[in-house]
Amino acid sequence: MSNNEISGKPGALWGPLPIPMRGRTSAKVVGDILQATVTNGAAKQIIKVRVQNIDNVEFQEAPNYFLLVLGYFLALLGGLGILSALLRMVNYFGLISFISSVIGSLIFLVPGILIILYARKNKSKLMTFRTPCCVIPIFFTADIGMYEQFGNNVLLLARQLNSPVSPQAQKRPQPAQTQGTRAV
Repeated sequence: MSNNEISGKPGALWGPLPIPMRGRTSAKVVGDILQATVTNGAAKQIIKVRVQNIDNVEFQEAPNYFLLVLGYFLALLGGLGILSALLRMVNYFGLISFISSVIGSLIFLVPGILIILYARKNKSKLMTFRTPCCVIPIFFTADIGMYEQFGNNVLLLARQLNSPVSPQAQKRPQPAQTQGTRAV
């Protein structure tokens, strides 16, 4: 993969949120066109966008919110179970009931904490190209540097293509006048 091409996982928009999908996507600049190829199973989609139409390039790094919510929910259930077991032990002084309640609560608490740690450690990295007509999300796991360089190159090319031609470039060079001899 060269500096002119990037690849990753495709994404779909669910409202304003990009969601990772299965498959593979790649993006490359061909002349003044950004070409994104998305393969998902047997389907293949090719998106071609003029570089001049790209409004911005976004980079995001965030945990998987579904796993984070699931982990907090399981940890909350486990914590409430332990709290309930402590209150029951104070009221009934039943050691066996306490131990079984704590073990049952740990079944929820420990996986909940592990899921929270996993979601925070393994963050999703996302690069998004936005145009007036479409959004191209690309999820990736590699270092952000190469993707940031690609995005900067695309924006630089868009700026060059959108900038007006300077007045000096519009003037045609005058042919050189030769000094001739004059007859008197």
